[in-house]
Amino acid sequence: KKTGVDIITAWDLGRADSTCIWVSQIVGLQIRIIDYKSGNFEGLDHYADWIKTNGYNGAHYLPHDGAHERLGMKGSIKNQLWEMGLKNIQVMEAMSKEAGRKLARSLIKESYIDQTRCKDGIQALRHEKAERDDKTGGWKEIHEQDGAAAFRYLAQALEKCGKPQVRGEDPFAHQARTGWMG
Repeated sequence: KKTGVDIITAWDLGRADSTCIWVSQIVGLQIRIIDYKSGNFEGLDHYADWIKTNGYNGAHYLPHDGAHERLGMKGSIKNQLWEMGLKNIQVMEAMSKEAGRKLARSLIKESYIDQTRCKDGIQALRHEKAERDDKTGGWKEIHEQDGAAAFRYLAQALEKCGKPQVRGEDPFAHQARTGWMG
């Protein structure tokens, strides 16, 4: 069980597509991405039980459709997870994929990622495909891996809840600019 640090989970919801969850914690000024879970055709209780079993019941961030009620559902996904014992659930506002990808690229550079527990999620990030759109000059998605979408949501959640920032002058800023050998 994880105690004494903030746990943040970010979800991409799916049934035929994978449901994916990234788990992070903030320790001091460091963001640690400590676990990843994905699966197909599992009920929400499967993921809620995984969260509780691993002691990851911190703040949970769902994509914008997590508050929608759909025909045949017993309330929204947010409400269902609440009933299953996950209490601090936030539904994020929709964000453009490009803005989310920008945040995700920054998060990859700034965080420690557990390569063993996050192996499948890292694989999803490596297989993210996009190509240059000649009309707009921007990037267009060829196929977004489900784990990559959840990682965008994690980056958005950390931005929303306030990623740790170094305050004042960074004592290592000179070394970062020039390298440790000068």
